[in-house]
Amino acid sequence: MIRKCIALVIPARLSDEVTANRQDVRHGTLEALYGQLDCIVNGDWQVYLRADSRNFHPNVRAGQLLRETGLYLGWLVKK
Repeated sequence: MIRKCIALVIPARLSDEVTANRQDVRHGTLEALYGQLDCIVNGDWQVYLRADSRNFHPNVRAGQLLRETGLYLGWLVKK
């Protein structure tokens, strides 16, 4: 069964557009689009993070959004 939800995609580059659109949110479909993902589930929403993010710059915009929602992800941050 295809499960479509509204996906908010927040690119790390400020020049890239933030998008919100209906998308098939099955894990396999998302990995085919964005690469290997890790998932955090809380209630009725999910956050997907690129599993290979060690090779990327921090996504400041996504981090700010998570802080504003009150979600603490300090255990994810490498010092």
